Amino acid sequence: MTTPGAGGDGEDDPQLTPDEIEATRNKLLPVQPKVLPGISEVSQDPDLFPLGFEVDLPEPGVAPIMAATVPYGTATALIYSARKNLGLGESPPGSNKNRVVTWYNLHIAAIGAGSWCDMGVTEEAHDSGNAVAVCGGKDKGFAYCPSHAAWFVSIGRWKYGGGDLAPGDIVFYQWNGHRTTVADHVGIVEKVFADGTFYAIECNTDDVCARRHRDTTYVAGRGRPAFSAQQEDDMPNYVSLSLKAPQKFTAKKIEHMIFTQEDSDAQDAHADGPYPGIVSGGKKGAIISCEVNIVGAAGTYTLREVDPKNKYATHKTNYAVIPIGTPHTFNGLVDAGMHLYLMVTTEADGDVNVKYLKCPYWPR
Repeated sequence: MTTPGAGGDGEDDPQLTPDEIEATRNKLLPVQPKVLPGISEVSQDPDLFPLGFEVDLPEPGVAPIMAATVPYGTATALIYSARKNLGLGESPPGSNKNRVVTWYNLHIAAIGAGSWCDMGVTEEAHDSGNAVAVCGGKDKGFAYCPSHAAWFVSIGRWKYGGGDLAPGDIVFYQWNGHRTTVADHVGIVEKVFADGTFYAIECNTDDVCARRHRDTTYVAGRGRPAFSAQQEDDMPNYVSLSLKAPQKFTAKKIEHMIFTQEDSDAQDAHADGPYPGIVSGGKKGAIISCEVNIVGAAGTYTLREVDPKNKYATHKTNYAVIPIGTPHTFNGLVDAGMHLYLMVTTEADGDVNVKYLKCPYWPR
């Protein structure tokens, strides 16, 4: 294989044959190219962009472990699995050894320790039900980025450069700026911004798994997995609520917010007129990702589920308690038949207003 010239769209890119792709899937790069930093550093918080569910999972990296509430076999599931690896490093430092590398050696190919950016993509694909779409088979994977890029070309799912990136794309980098399948590094696109920059979750970037904010300068191309489940099926319903005027609260008393204005409520999640309920769990429950920002008197706020069939008695209180003035996204599952309230406690008598409450929800 020869490295192409400084071409624009891969017209001089050497292509591997299918046999060569299979033969080099598990090849380790002899020298680990230095991974260039992104255009800025960003938070490694896995909940930076809520995906609409929150589940307790066992240690990742040993077998497919996605929970029933996660849309298995989608771009969303792939991104969720990648987020679970954020912060993963090497032990000992600089050794290329960690649980992703161990998983790859046990489940894909016994190749030892080496550059693990594409091993990470493989592990995340298998963990999320996307092994066929991302790697070509339930027992297959890639450690060698050029082979992985060439495989996407061979199945017609490749595009040179970074002109139309989308969440869930497998993004390949070449640090000399060439548009080529001879890639140095790989990651998973998490979010794309209007200015063309994007967030990617990348394993083995400065010897850790991290979120990078990049432009397309070094994007060699992208592979777009043919996900087995339709992402459109995961589109949420949506309710947005606020107040026409600040609400008064009594010191040290836990009280619910009574929303007086519907900013968006196409599915009638909130009863007409002044009403405390945000959403209902419906017949089978509902997954919520509720973004809240309230301001005013000092105090705290949280979510609570109440039972309308039992005089609105408290049903569940397992949501975080957040200081007033601090935005927060609550992810969880509202149980069937329950109503979701916003509860507020102030330190002294005072007014509290809703800056925003935006709640995507997925009926089960």
